[in-house]
Amino acid sequence: WLRMRWCSEFAGERMNGLLQQVKTNKKNDDMPLTMLRQMARRCRLETKLRDEQANGSQIGQLSSILQPDTAAETKAAMPLSESKVAEILTAAKDLNEDDYELLLDYQISKGQPWLDWRHLPHPIGLLILPPCALRPTEFKMKDHVFSRRNSTWGNSNLQFKDPETGLLCTGFIDEIWQMPMEGHLQTFIVIHKHKHLPNALLGKTPYPIFPLFQATVVDTAEYNTFCIIEPHHILTHLTVYRRPKGTYGINREILVICLALNRGKLTI
Repeated sequence: WLRMRWCSEFAGERMNGLLQQVKTNKKNDDMPLTMLRQMARRCRLETKLRDEQANGSQIGQLSSILQPDTAAETKAAMPLSESKVAEILTAAKDLNEDDYELLLDYQISKGQPWLDWRHLPHPIGLLILPPCALRPTEFKMKDHVFSRRNSTWGNSNLQFKDPETGLLCTGFIDEIWQMPMEGHLQTFIVIHKHKHLPNALLGKTPYPIFPLFQATVVDTAEYNTFCIIEPHHILTHLTVYRRPKGTYGINREILVICLALNRGKLTI
């Protein structure tokens, strides 16, 4: 089967590659089907265990012990050496004033006493927010790749918890910033939130009366404001389909977004 282009998941192709590498000892009649069955059973088992983890059941608790989460956290497990910090800052690019103010406000909103680097002299022993950051095109968390929109569209759309309001929102990744803070490399994600359709237009779509589709429709227009989150705020990737003007009788281009990719794989 072909890859799922819109959500950039290649699990089927990876499985085909693994099957092709299995040595069958020339027993072509039995081995391929046997291996496929075993891999399918394992996939179903892993899916079941992840669902149980999300539900917090006893089986899920046991699964968490047997398969501890080794995903990368917001902060790296190992502290950065002074030479590594210097290397990162040398390769980092300066943030413009608006971006820097946005990040500084976000850090202060968490109750952390970060200071503006432009306020001289710097007091000894206080936290000074660096004026520059690495700008990778993607980062990995819990075996999932998240990318900037201008890098990979399918990996840039996501559902997340807004740290300011606590509400679940959807949007796409505009920028990824990484910088050394308190001896660790920390990742920040700049999000453009999806713009919701007016209720009158949303009512023309079938999704409000079929909630099991786990889908909705948003505008292709973008908000002019940004939102900063961190990796632990991310809930799941989204499947996004751009639909032309006239779809569902709506006189504008729309995006159909589906949240069904979240099967307990990523949780807040």
